[in-house]
Amino acid sequence: MKKSVLFLIMIPLIFFSSCQDAKNVADIDFPDGTTLEDTMFWISTSSDPLNIADVISERLGSYGFKTAKIADASSMEDFVFAMSFGSAFAISSDLLVTNSHVVGSAEEVYVSVEGEMIPAEVIHNEVSADVAFLRLVDKSLPFSFSLGSDVPKGTHVYVLGYPMPEMMGREVKLTEGIVSSLSGLEGTLLRTQFTANIQPGNSGGPVFTDDFSVIGVATETISDRYFLDEVDTVSQGVNYAVKADIVRFLASGFISDHDTSSPVSSLEEAAKATFLVSVDVKDDVNLDSDIRIDLSYVYGFHSSSGNMDSSEKNFYFADPLTLSLYSLDDGGKFGEITRSSLESWFSSESIYDTADRIAFDIFCSWAERNLPRSNV
Repeated sequence: MKKSVLFLIMIPLIFFSSCQDAKNVADIDFPDGTTLEDTMFWISTSSDPLNIADVISERLGSYGFKTAKIADASSMEDFVFAMSFGSAFAISSDLLVTNSHVVGSAEEVYVSVEGEMIPAEVIHNEVSADVAFLRLVDKSLPFSFSLGSDVPKGTHVYVLGYPMPEMMGREVKLTEGIVSSLSGLEGTLLRTQFTANIQPGNSGGPVFTDDFSVIGVATETISDRYFLDEVDTVSQGVNYAVKADIVRFLASGFISDHDTSSPVSSLEEAAKATFLVSVDVKDDVNLDSDIRIDLSYVYGFHSSSGNMDSSEKNFYFADPLTLSLYSLDDGGKFGEITRSSLESWFSSESIYDTADRIAFDIFCSWAERNLPRSNV
């Protein structure tokens, strides 16, 4: 145990030594209760089209802080009772399918049925497949989707779901596209690739054909950051669904023999069989020590324009990128950092590099006030 404690202490000390060499570190007066052990950084994602929150979360996590991403909230009360949102769809009169990452570790979630939030039990969470099943409590649904199988590339498909409901409203949204591949990232056969647009909150929604047969569960869209890092270009229409064959296999033991629902046969019925899922996160909030981070940025895209110089890259840049820090105790803002990618334009800094620098500043400012300058 002593070795483990010593190791945990040495990690921030190593980072702190590099902080002492850094220049122009932001001076932030952190609340007294800010510690590696107790503080959670809640990072807003509502105004974040380039997924900058992922960078901030990853970097602060590497320093030892706990982080979580959450939809924006307009007031302190809203934030404390903030919800994580996703989508789900019925495959029987009382059984819903969603993604594992939507429900997380929750044992009970809430499903919006005809405008009423009702509890649903998480009866199975298959993390490895990113599929979870929800059982409604004392509620029977009139319509449910049929699970199909793989369809040929080029097949027209639709997606129903609730993308960013706090921003875009709680009306179910429909997008359409085609099946572009019967495999997923790095060739996995567990996913189907499609072009219909999806956003955060679409996760867990049905991907279905003209005859309302579900071919998959909308799961993820590949990020611009990943594409820029890996192949130096921007992705377009690259989205993935967990295949319906996997869902059918996992659901075989949960569908009741007394299913009373009717198969979806119209778009109106499909909408009635697709639901907003909310996961309450208020019990994870510590008002005394937790911090909320809001981010905002103006961004542009730098293109190499066919330049053959291998050092010239395509990337998004920020001018500027601002992170504001708020105490959950009183809701007051206690710090703000603004940086521009153009400050390091000579090195072709991307917006993700700029976000990384800001996260480094946050840690260094905290370390300056809370970590000893030596272990003597």
